[in-house]
Amino acid sequence: MSRWALDLHRNTSETVGLMNGMSIAVGVHMRKANLLLAAGVPLFANCPAPTTCGLMGGPSDTWVEPWDGGLVDGGSVTNGQLDWASCQQVCSTANACVILDAGLVQCHLFCVGGRVPPGLVSLSGVDASPGSWLARMAELEAAAVHAFMHLATELDAHGLPRFAAEALRAAEHEVRHATSVTRLALRYGYCPRPLEMRTSELRSLEAIAIDNAGEGCGRELFGSVLNVHQARTATDPAIAEVMTEIAAEEAEHAELSFGLAAELMPRLTVAQRRRAREAQEVVLEVLAGDEIRPAARGPLGLMDQAQALATSRALLDQRRL
Repeated sequence: MSRWALDLHRNTSETVGLMNGMSIAVGVHMRKANLLLAAGVPLFANCPAPTTCGLMGGPSDTWVEPWDGGLVDGGSVTNGQLDWASCQQVCSTANACVILDAGLVQCHLFCVGGRVPPGLVSLSGVDASPGSWLARMAELEAAAVHAFMHLATELDAHGLPRFAAEALRAAEHEVRHATSVTRLALRYGYCPRPLEMRTSELRSLEAIAIDNAGEGCGRELFGSVLNVHQARTATDPAIAEVMTEIAAEEAEHAELSFGLAAELMPRLTVAQRRRAREAQEVVLEVLAGDEIRPAARGPLGLMDQAQALATSRALLDQRRL
């Protein structure tokens, strides 16, 4: 682990109280711009606004909203999501509401890239251009830096220092990924926009396990396979080269997620383990349906919908929690 990561982890954690007789640390509540500046990533705040916004011509922003329905089995909750009617009440125009934690839902965030942190408000949309897809991916890779730093603080507070150290190492990987993908996006005339983050407190082991199942054993697992596919099939050599560099480290992140799941699942109740498995299933199923227009697929080396669906099903068969 680098001195930078250790110092950043130490300087952005603050002891605030007692929980079950143990002092805990507040998660990494830092401005994304400062983190990226310290790591050498181009500041998104210096970029112009994206030239377009919209996913297939429809709403694409994602955000997090409070929900007073609690985290329950049955009722308005199906496979880790609110039903459509409840989702519309909470998120208005969203087409999916994924449960993050008790009283907190995420409104329509299904796209390939790095691990999504708690508190991420929105991302740029995607149109028919490869550049728009790369800009959104760069934003997700940058957000993943925050996600892994926050996760490291949580895991350390819960007495899992080995996993905390691995999360810090993953954060350093994501800094490089964000830099590389930002450069690709800029080549196409698109610029990732500044990330808007809300602060998040430490989560319970149950909440961490459910998030890890979806983000790590779902999104990152799918993304690592997709990166390998892109490295082999992207018609833009620059994209193929970057995806080759990213693929191995994203596969490491997926394995970290499965290792963490193996550590956490035995500590959960039967119902909690079911919710974690459902979170993985939901993310993999929806990612497989995130269709990209053919004009963008070639340069990016993306799968078509049939390939993505087959990949998602194979991953669930082989790596289901």
